[in-house]
Formats: sequence, structure tokens, C-alpha cells
Amino acid sequence: MTHLFHVHKIGKSYDGKVVLDELTLSITQGEVVCVLGAAKGGKSTFIRCLMLLERIDRGFIEYGGLPVIGVASANGNGGNGKAAKTPRRPALHVREHRFRRKFGVVFPSRNLFPNRTVLQNVVEGALHVNRIPRRTALETGRSLLATVEMAEKAGDYPETLTAGEQQRVALARAFAAEPEVVFLDEITSTLDPPETARLFRCLRTLRDEHSAAIVMATNHAKFAADFADLLCFLHEGRFLEKGSPRRLVTEPRSEPFQQFLKSVRASW
Repeated sequence: MTHLFHVHKIGKSYDGKVVLDELTLSITQGEVVCVLGAAKGGKSTFIRCLMLLERIDRGFIEYGGLPVIGVASANGNGGNGKAAKTPRRPALHVREHRFRRKFGVVFPSRNLFPNRTVLQNVVEGALHVNRIPRRTALETGRSLLATVEMAEKAGDYPETLTAGEQQRVALARAFAAEPEVVFLDEITSTLDPPETARLFRCLRTLRDEHSAAIVMATNHAKFAADFADLLCFLHEGRFLEKGSPRRLVTEPRSEPFQQFLKSVRASW
């Protein structure tokens, strides 16, 4: 089994407040990982650190067996196997813009171009960032719009769409450049329940039709339990629980996770 990401004891703080604390995780090709946790609990920061939109303060990240940021070693202490005497900012080993070409991403804000049609929005990155041939990009874009139930609106502009429709366009765009990993950051946080259910239905189809790994930050525990291969519960900066989705949701072991599940069950 091939690891895409290997994350070892990464940490991130803002103004002295620890947001991520020694997180370790491996993500394999095609794997679906869902990260659960309270609002403003570090889920988005974790995704942003994997994409290098935020820099970790400690630990290291590898991708495809190669260093991305920090220094990996057999015991995780540094390049020579010895603990560093003084903390230092992890070194960057990749060009960020090239590294991000491997990924698709959807944020709550969607970030569609208002002066481009739905289809143009979907293929923009594939054409101009990943340099996919125009004919191939357009064919893929139309196919993705059909998958997310937006084919009939390919020529419309974002301002004419509902929030749910815009998010489904953003979801299609994330898969358009044949990414190795797709990051989904709280993609239903601005949607009502019917639009959320429709988006989740489209996401299941995309997962079945594409080979990309998916890393999803969400509070929808029931969906995550059915959708993910690996479930992680992030609490106070740490993965308090991590493992089989069905087991974690049906047999939570920690008090914080039990309370979290109790708080979200009303929306199941």
C-alpha cells in the first residue's frame, strides 16, 4: 500500500495558542479520511498545513516518500537521528505552487469567478495551471457537471446559482485536473439540509468514479462514518480517536468524542 501523505508529530500555534499538537497520520492512495471535531477546533488548519497554505511549527510532512516540510528520520528527531538542541522552524523542501498542482480543494466560500460560466470555472485550473489539453479539459468538465447534477447550467454564471449549486460547481472543479488528493474543508457549512444531502450524494459518486484520495473536514459524523475509510476526531489540537469509522461512531471511547457525537446526533 502506497502512502501519499505521511504526517509525523506536526504542530501549529497562533500567538502562543496551540492549535495542532503532535498530529501523526498516514494517507494512502485513494483513501478517504474524514476529520471530525468542534468548530474552530483545528480541522481547517490541519488541511491548510497539508497544502502548505499554513506552515507547521514542528514535525514533518512527507508526500510520496519525499520530504515536503521538516526533516524526516528513522526516529523522527532530525536528519542525523539526534534530537535537536534548540527548536527551529521546519525547512521547506518543495516549490509550493508546483506541490499544490497535485491537489483539488473546496472551501466553504467556493471562490468561483463571477465573470466566467459554470463550465469555464470548472476547467480554469485544469487548463491554465495543470496545462491539460483544452479538448480533454472540456470533455472532463462536462462529465463532472453531469455527475454533480449541473450539466444543464454549464453556460450560466455563478450569480444565478444557489449556494448549493455553486458548491457543486466548486466540487466538480476540484476533480477536474485529475488530482491525487482532494481536500474538502467544511463544504456544507453554509448549506441547508436538502442541499447538503444533494451534495453528499454527488460526492459519493465522485468518489466511486475517481481514484483521488479525499481528506474531508466535517461535523457530519453519520455521513463520515458511511463515507470514510479512516475517521479522526480532533480535540484540543490532538487526534483523540482515530480508526475504523463504524467503530468510532458506535463505540466512542473518550468522553469528549462521546459529547461531540451527542451534540451532533440531533442533525442525523
